[in-house]
Amino acid sequence: MLDVFQEHGSPIPLNKKQKTLIAIFTEALAVVDWSSSLRKRYLTYHRDSLFRFLLAPSETPEDGATNLFDRCEENLSKVRDPDSALSVYLRESWDHSQDTVTTWQQAVADLYQWFSGPQILPCRLDPFAWDPRFTPIFKILHGVSNQLGVNLLNEGFLCHLLLAAMGVERPPVGLYPDWEWADS
Repeated sequence: MLDVFQEHGSPIPLNKKQKTLIAIFTEALAVVDWSSSLRKRYLTYHRDSLFRFLLAPSETPEDGATNLFDRCEENLSKVRDPDSALSVYLRESWDHSQDTVTTWQQAVADLYQWFSGPQILPCRLDPFAWDPRFTPIFKILHGVSNQLGVNLLNEGFLCHLLLAAMGVERPPVGLYPDWEWADS
Protein backbone atom coordinates (compact mmCIF):
# COMPACT_ATOMS: atom_id res chain seq x y z
CA MET A 1 0.00 0.00 0.00
CA LEU A 2 2.92 2.31 0.70
CA ASP A 3 3.96 1.89 -2.93
CA VAL A 4 0.63 3.35 -4.04
CA PHE A 5 1.08 6.45 -1.89
CA GLN A 6 4.68 6.92 -3.04
CA GLU A 7 3.82 6.41 -6.70
CA HIS A 8 0.71 8.57 -6.86
CA GLY A 9 0.90 10.94 -3.93
CA SER A 10 -2.42 12.27 -2.81
CA PRO A 11 -5.12 12.03 -3.98
CA ILE A 12 -4.79 8.54 -5.40
CA PRO A 13 -6.92 7.92 -8.52
CA LEU A 14 -10.00 5.73 -7.80
CA ASN A 15 -9.03 3.06 -10.34
CA LYS A 16 -5.63 2.66 -8.65
CA LYS A 17 -7.32 2.43 -5.24
CA GLN A 18 -9.64 -0.27 -6.55
CA LYS A 19 -6.82 -2.29 -8.12
CA THR A 20 -4.84 -2.03 -4.90
CA LEU A 21 -7.83 -3.13 -2.83
CA ILE A 22 -8.50 -6.09 -5.10
CA ALA A 23 -4.91 -7.21 -4.56
CA ILE A 24 -5.12 -6.65 -0.79
CA PHE A 25 -8.45 -8.47 -0.42
CA THR A 26 -7.15 -11.33 -2.57
CA GLU A 27 -3.89 -11.60 -0.62
CA ALA A 28 -5.68 -11.55 2.73
CA LEU A 29 -8.23 -14.18 1.70
CA ALA A 30 -5.44 -16.34 0.26
CA VAL A 31 -3.92 -17.00 3.69
CA VAL A 32 -7.09 -18.02 5.51
CA ASP A 33 -8.12 -21.64 5.10
CA TRP A 34 -11.56 -20.95 3.65
CA SER A 35 -13.24 -22.87 0.89
CA SER A 36 -14.59 -21.02 -2.11
CA SER A 37 -18.04 -21.20 -0.53
CA LEU A 38 -16.81 -19.58 2.69
CA ARG A 39 -15.00 -16.84 0.75
CA LYS A 40 -18.28 -16.09 -1.03
CA ARG A 41 -20.07 -15.92 2.32
CA TYR A 42 -17.35 -13.62 3.66
CA LEU A 43 -17.47 -11.23 0.69
CA THR A 44 -21.26 -11.13 0.93
CA TYR A 45 -20.97 -10.37 4.66
CA HIS A 46 -18.40 -7.64 3.99
CA ARG A 47 -20.55 -6.03 1.29
CA ASP A 48 -23.73 -6.25 3.34
CA SER A 49 -22.05 -4.80 6.45
CA LEU A 50 -21.23 -1.70 4.42
CA PHE A 51 -24.62 -1.56 2.70
CA ARG A 52 -26.45 -1.55 6.04
CA PHE A 53 -24.65 1.69 6.93
CA LEU A 54 -25.52 3.26 3.59
CA LEU A 55 -29.26 2.77 3.83
CA ALA A 56 -31.11 6.08 3.68
CA PRO A 57 -33.27 6.70 6.75
CA SER A 58 -36.17 7.72 4.51
CA GLU A 59 -36.30 4.31 2.80
CA THR A 60 -37.40 0.96 4.09
CA PRO A 61 -34.37 -1.31 4.57
CA GLU A 62 -35.57 -3.53 1.72
CA ASP A 63 -35.99 -0.59 -0.71
CA GLY A 64 -32.67 0.93 0.29
CA ALA A 65 -30.85 -2.38 -0.15
CA THR A 66 -32.50 -2.89 -3.52
CA ASN A 67 -31.39 0.57 -4.64
CA LEU A 68 -27.79 -0.02 -3.53
CA PHE A 69 -27.79 -3.45 -5.10
CA ASP A 70 -29.16 -2.07 -8.39
CA ARG A 71 -26.42 0.59 -8.42
CA CYS A 72 -23.79 -2.10 -8.01
CA GLU A 73 -25.37 -4.18 -10.77
CA GLU A 74 -25.44 -1.12 -13.04
CA ASN A 75 -21.75 -0.43 -12.34
CA LEU A 76 -20.95 -4.09 -12.86
CA SER A 77 -22.53 -3.98 -16.31
CA LYS A 78 -20.12 -1.16 -17.24
CA VAL A 79 -17.04 -3.20 -16.35
CA ARG A 80 -15.61 -5.00 -19.33
CA ASP A 81 -15.54 -8.78 -18.84
CA PRO A 82 -15.77 -8.83 -15.04
CA ASP A 83 -15.67 -12.62 -15.15
CA SER A 84 -12.56 -13.16 -17.25
CA ALA A 85 -9.33 -11.54 -16.08
CA LEU A 86 -10.45 -11.08 -12.48
CA SER A 87 -11.75 -14.65 -12.26
CA VAL A 88 -8.43 -16.00 -13.51
CA TYR A 89 -6.54 -13.78 -11.04
CA LEU A 90 -8.68 -15.00 -8.11
CA ARG A 91 -8.31 -18.65 -9.11
CA GLU A 92 -4.56 -18.32 -9.46
CA SER A 93 -4.29 -16.54 -6.14
CA TRP A 94 -6.57 -18.84 -4.16
CA ASP A 95 -6.23 -22.24 -5.81
CA HIS A 96 -2.48 -22.52 -5.44
CA SER A 97 -0.62 -22.85 -2.21
CA GLN A 98 1.24 -19.77 -1.14
CA ASP A 99 4.93 -20.28 -1.87
CA THR A 100 5.89 -16.99 -0.30
CA VAL A 101 3.86 -15.15 2.28
CA THR A 102 4.50 -11.47 2.89
CA THR A 103 4.86 -10.10 6.41
CA TRP A 104 1.45 -8.51 6.04
CA GLN A 105 -0.15 -11.80 4.96
CA GLN A 106 1.53 -13.59 7.87
CA ALA A 107 0.04 -11.05 10.28
CA VAL A 108 -3.42 -11.68 8.79
CA ALA A 109 -2.86 -15.44 9.02
CA ASP A 110 -1.69 -15.18 12.66
CA LEU A 111 -4.72 -13.10 13.65
CA TYR A 112 -7.01 -15.51 11.81
CA GLN A 113 -5.43 -18.47 13.63
CA TRP A 114 -5.86 -16.77 17.00
CA PHE A 115 -9.54 -16.15 16.26
CA SER A 116 -9.84 -19.80 15.23
CA GLY A 117 -8.92 -20.96 18.71
CA PRO A 118 -11.29 -22.58 21.19
CA GLN A 119 -11.58 -19.36 23.22
CA ILE A 120 -13.23 -17.50 20.32
CA LEU A 121 -15.16 -19.93 18.13
CA PRO A 122 -18.12 -20.28 20.50
CA CYS A 123 -18.49 -16.46 20.58
CA ARG A 124 -20.32 -14.22 18.13
CA LEU A 125 -18.77 -10.79 17.76
CA ASP A 126 -21.30 -9.77 15.12
CA PRO A 127 -24.76 -11.33 14.77
CA PHE A 128 -24.58 -10.84 10.98
CA ALA A 129 -21.34 -12.84 10.67
CA TRP A 130 -21.94 -16.42 9.59
CA ASP A 131 -18.51 -17.31 10.97
CA PRO A 132 -17.01 -15.52 14.01
CA ARG A 133 -13.70 -15.12 12.18
CA PHE A 134 -15.37 -12.86 9.59
CA THR A 135 -15.41 -9.90 11.99
CA PRO A 136 -11.63 -9.47 12.52
CA ILE A 137 -10.94 -10.00 8.81
CA PHE A 138 -13.58 -7.36 8.04
CA LYS A 139 -11.93 -4.94 10.48
CA ILE A 140 -8.56 -5.41 8.78
CA LEU A 141 -9.81 -5.04 5.22
CA HIS A 142 -12.20 -2.18 6.01
CA GLY A 143 -9.36 -0.38 7.82
CA VAL A 144 -7.13 -0.71 4.77
CA SER A 145 -9.95 0.62 2.59
CA ASN A 146 -10.29 3.61 4.89
CA GLN A 147 -6.55 4.26 4.74
CA LEU A 148 -6.72 4.29 0.96
CA GLY A 149 -9.63 6.73 1.11
CA VAL A 150 -12.17 4.40 -0.50
CA ASN A 151 -15.75 5.26 0.42
CA LEU A 152 -18.23 2.66 1.66
CA LEU A 153 -20.12 2.40 -1.62
CA ASN A 154 -16.96 1.74 -3.65
CA GLU A 155 -15.72 -0.77 -1.07
CA GLY A 156 -19.08 -2.54 -1.21
CA PHE A 157 -18.96 -2.51 -5.00
CA LEU A 158 -15.49 -4.07 -4.89
CA CYS A 159 -16.93 -6.99 -2.86
CA HIS A 160 -19.81 -7.21 -5.34
CA LEU A 161 -17.32 -7.28 -8.22
CA LEU A 162 -15.31 -10.05 -6.54
CA LEU A 163 -18.51 -12.04 -5.96
CA ALA A 164 -19.43 -11.67 -9.64
CA ALA A 165 -15.94 -12.83 -10.63
CA MET A 166 -16.49 -15.89 -8.43
CA GLY A 167 -19.67 -16.68 -10.34
CA VAL A 168 -22.19 -15.49 -7.74
CA GLU A 169 -25.31 -14.14 -9.44
CA ARG A 170 -27.31 -11.51 -7.57
CA PRO A 171 -26.60 -12.57 -3.98
CA PRO A 172 -29.28 -11.15 -1.70
CA VAL A 173 -28.40 -8.37 0.72
CA GLY A 174 -28.50 -9.54 4.35
CA LEU A 175 -30.49 -6.91 6.21
CA TYR A 176 -31.22 -8.87 9.35
CA PRO A 177 -29.09 -11.19 11.48
CA ASP A 178 -29.29 -14.89 10.78
CA TRP A 179 -29.89 -16.41 14.20
CA GLU A 180 -29.73 -20.03 13.01
CA TRP A 181 -26.23 -20.34 14.51
CA ALA A 182 -27.67 -19.73 17.98
CA ASP A 183 -29.59 -22.99 17.80
CA SER A 184 -26.53 -25.09 17.09
